[in-house]
Amino acid sequence: MTYFPRANNAGNPHGSRGADAQEGFRPVPKRPTTPPAKKSLKKPAPEGVQRRTRSRGGLRQQSAWTDPAVGNLVIWDTGGNLNVDECAADELPIGQVIAKNPAGTVLTIELFTGGMVAVLPYSGTVARGDKVEADGTADSNGVGKVRTDNTNGAGKIVAKDRVSGYVDVYYG
Repeated sequence: MTYFPRANNAGNPHGSRGADAQEGFRPVPKRPTTPPAKKSLKKPAPEGVQRRTRSRGGLRQQSAWTDPAVGNLVIWDTGGNLNVDECAADELPIGQVIAKNPAGTVLTIELFTGGMVAVLPYSGTVARGDKVEADGTADSNGVGKVRTDNTNGAGKIVAKDRVSGYVDVYYG
């Protein structure tokens, strides 16, 4: 314990100095050196229910898609909440698989959001300024390829062959 003098003890603003010196002090408990842990205001999730976070992970693949792989291009699947499906030819990708659980049932998706540049393999003839769509195939690494579609495509090619066979697609 730390001791602090009382003010105005026996008329002396500096505390007592004689035999009654111990009477001029009062014990004050020490404050903890670490701040107390913050308590969450959220109620705990019901048993068996997992709380959603703001991460891009935890999306489920469509049940018919049996072989998801890192690098696959994906689209939203309307068959369920937070479900994705592998892009087929002529579809506009909304993201790319960057991780999956061992069973292949939960995927982590990098969403193509405004302001991001995705580096993707391409097929056919592409040029800077072109819009892209999925072509339904993958390169030797399993990464979904894109091709030019200036009518219905998404994104914009801002660089070509910085890495041979790949384009940089800006999503704005």
